[in-house]
Amino acid sequence: MSIEMRIAALEAPGAPTPLTRYKLMGGLPAKRRLYLTGAAMADLTNSSSAINLLSDRGRIDAALHRWVSGGRVFGNKKRGLFIDRLDPPPNEVWEIRITEPLVQVRGMVRFAAANTIIVTKFYTRPFLGDYGSHNWGTAMSDCVAQWGILFPDHTPHIRATIGEYVTENVDDFPI
Repeated sequence: MSIEMRIAALEAPGAPTPLTRYKLMGGLPAKRRLYLTGAAMADLTNSSSAINLLSDRGRIDAALHRWVSGGRVFGNKKRGLFIDRLDPPPNEVWEIRITEPLVQVRGMVRFAAANTIIVTKFYTRPFLGDYGSHNWGTAMSDCVAQWGILFPDHTPHIRATIGEYVTENVDDFPI
């Protein structure tokens, strides 16, 4: 079964570990795909989650909208500023960086294909602490573990350049 078929099966009603596709308001066409695991959906929809209590849900929705609508994936000469691959181990764990307001948020993601990401969970930046901390390692390992449950027979999309992950409207930053 291809990864596309597996995603479709996980989107189907009654899937044991469902994925929810993030859709644009008003039926606008998506240029990229973003799927949320049950844990990521709970972070967004549970009114008592740390994400909802400590951060601005509107900023998170704006970041997800940016991705799905084909908005600019920006970076600089050192790294991606919107989405960035984290240093291994483990390999191929990325973060969506929501840097405003004061309590920043990180979404742990992996690429299923070019322009297609799976968000496994959201974390507040204060919870994660300094990069390289125990909580960062746990968040990255949890992302890999969730991928293994959802896609036991598939590796994430692995490429050499950012343009092979995000095919249009992207700055050329090192990965």
